[in-house]
Parts: sequence; C-alpha cells; structure tokens
Amino acid sequence: MERKSYEPADVELKSTGKGVVAAFSIFNEVDSDLDVVLPEAIPHGVEVPMSAFNHKSWEDQLPVGKGVVSVDGRRATFTATFFDTTGGKDTYETLKQLGPLARWSWGFDVVDSERGAFNGQRVRFIKKVRLYEVSPVLRGANDNTRTLAIKSTDATRAELRRIRDDLYRDILMESKARLDDECRREALRCEVERLYANYVKAVGVGYSYDRESIVPQTVRDAARAAVGVYAPELGLDRDRIRLNWFSAEDDTGASVKDEFVDFWSERPLLGRCRPKMASDVIELNSSLTEDDCWNVVPHELRHISHPEESEEDVRLYESWVRLRRMGY
Repeated sequence: MERKSYEPADVELKSTGKGVVAAFSIFNEVDSDLDVVLPEAIPHGVEVPMSAFNHKSWEDQLPVGKGVVSVDGRRATFTATFFDTTGGKDTYETLKQLGPLARWSWGFDVVDSERGAFNGQRVRFIKKVRLYEVSPVLRGANDNTRTLAIKSTDATRAELRRIRDDLYRDILMESKARLDDECRREALRCEVERLYANYVKAVGVGYSYDRESIVPQTVRDAARAAVGVYAPELGLDRDRIRLNWFSAEDDTGASVKDEFVDFWSERPLLGRCRPKMASDVIELNSSLTEDDCWNVVPHELRHISHPEESEEDVRLYESWVRLRRMGY
C-alpha cells in the first residue's frame, strides 16, 4: 500500500456532529514523489475510514472517524465526522488547535499508472487507485491540499454573534446617515419655505376671507350656475361643491400686517382650490363679475377633477370652455 501526504492551506472542522472537510489530493500537480494524480484516479462518492494521526490505524490504533470522498476537476475532498470516542475527540481537538498547520494523507494501492513527461520532469501519472483511508498527518507532500474549515459550536456561535454585531452596526450607521440626510433636507425645505413666505409677503398680495353676504347675489348665482353646468361634465357632484369668497387687502406687500391676512399669494388670484383646501371647496375672488365666474369656476373645477394636469393644460380647458360658450 502507498501513502501520499499533502499540505493543506486551511481546514474546516464543522460544529454539527464535529465534522471535517479536508482536501487530501490535488490533481495535475507534481508532488515530492514525482507523481501526478489525474482527476479520474480517485473514485467519487466512496466512503472510507479516517485513520488516527500518521496512519496509525494500520498499526494498533482504531480509526477516529469516517467520511465520503468527493472529486471535482481540481482536487479530492474528504467530508467526514469524528467518532464519539477518546481518539475521535482527541483528533478533533488537535486539528482544531493546529489550524493551518494540519496536513492530510491518504492510503491507497495504484491500479493503473504510466510514466511520462510533465513540465520538463519524468513523472508517474496515477490513473486509477483503490483508496483505503484518509489520515491527518504532521507533514505533507504537496503544498496545495487544504483543510477547509474547523469550528466548534462555541466558535460558530461567536462568529454568528460577530456577524450579527457587524450587521447591526452597519444598519445603525446607514440609518443614522439616512436620518442625517433627511434632517438636512427637512431643514433646507423649512428654510426655503420661510424665505419664500418672506418673499411673498414683501412683493405679493395678502387676502382675507369675506362673508358671502357682501358678494352681489347675481355673482353668487352665476358661480353656482357654473358649478351646476361644469361639475357633472367633469365627473364631480355639483351638490357637494362649496364656494368660499376672498378679497385682497387694500395695501400689498410689506405694508400689510399679518393679523389682517388669511393667506398670501405671489400673484393676484381670481380663484383657488386644492391642494390648499379640501377637495370639494372652491374659493373665488369677491371682485369677480358674472362673466368672470363662467371662466374661473370651470378652471378650478378642472383642477379638482384632474389634479395631475399642469396649469397650462387647465388654461387650455378654460379657453375651450370660453370658446364653446361663445358658440364656436
């Protein structure tokens, strides 16, 4: 029987069932014995024992575990569990403490091989083997085999706690950054609104609400009649539409005191509606004439029925209404 040892780069000992995953043979590389193991040499899926350290199970020591061999195009991997014996427990703890110093070896008989050249060297190509066991050792023949992971339950839990803490920290940092951005945007928005309000007060028009009784009855009747005509055309309930009235203060801009003003506008207003008030309310300037009501009321109703439309589109609708009323 022959043995080959390989030096792993890392080892994985699994917490569940105290298992191990170890690469014990690397394909298509020259080892210290001038052998090249081909990918098809080692049988895939075969179950073999895990020998005690340094293949001692061939002497007088019992195996310390067993596992299954898996093969890909690059290496052979041994996935095994340790027996719940003194030897199994000792081997597990030893590999755990050795970490990357652990090496792996395998016992086998060559079934098929041939001599040839490989990278300028005379080597033996191992084409097929009969695999007997895999064993941890202290020295390997190839630097590229590896033990893929070694972890105990406590180590796994500690790793999970670390990942959790890192995740919480990242989430908190991201949330804080987002909150800081939102606070900055909100502060900027408030400042813009404050500056705009001051600007409107300085150059705009202040309006206050009027009692309906001061508006001429003919104007009120015209406004209500316009609601009766155009609300149904726009899909609105004419009986639910309420009318409020407002007028400009005598003075404008900075000379008007806030206590006399209910709202401000950057430009003169003939009417207004949502989003400044409820969706069933239209506010009209008390200075409107009867004819004005037939233009302004459908304009504001259009804003209510089509809130997504721009002011330009609503003005086009108002012009269409005016032309239709004129008989065109």
